[in-house]
Amino acid sequence: MTAEPRIAVVTGASSGIGAAVVRRLLADGWIVTGISRRSPDFDGTGFTWLEADLDDFTRLAEQARGLGAVDA
Repeated sequence: MTAEPRIAVVTGASSGIGAAVVRRLLADGWIVTGISRRSPDFDGTGFTWLEADLDDFTRLAEQARGLGAVDA
């Protein structure tokens, strides 16, 4: 029996700690949605990027509506 992949949402996914977390989760087999103002300089199977500024609550809410259930 194969376990379903886990799903995570990571803010600040385009650089620094956020990008490192995204890369680690992907390496561990997670499906990751990254949220950031700038497009990350990486892509990969299981990764989706959403453009949003965490200060823009309206845009953030619009982007978050389609996420569905997440594990982390």
